[in-house]
Amino acid sequence: MKKLLIVFIILLSIFLCSCGGKYNVSDSVRKGAEKAVEIVDNFLDYDITIEDVAEQLQDICDLMISNKSHEDNIVCLEVENCKLTLENCILDDDKPSSIIKELLNERNKIAEAIGKIVRNNP
Repeated sequence: MKKLLIVFIILLSIFLCSCGGKYNVSDSVRKGAEKAVEIVDNFLDYDITIEDVAEQLQDICDLMISNKSHEDNIVCLEVENCKLTLENCILDDDKPSSIIKELLNERNKIAEAIGKIVRNNP
């Protein structure tokens, strides 16, 4: 009985560890969301410009638009919201620190949705 309990606990642990992210999304949406997180990280690390971020996020949104499942759509909307937040910051001519804070917040929402690490500091 004790061995059966140990085997059950091990299997349960493996199962729970393999479940990544808040949502069970398709591979294409997961890859797009991971790319969006990477793009924002590149901006936060000063590797690309804000214009590059806007263009690349738009490309990802265009590719993700045809997904059908509810969970796919939730993650796609998180990426779209990140893009819109960025565009709003640009149009409002926000301070750079405000843009970074907003983008970091949106980046973390995407990361949480797909089970990636949340970034605390820009």
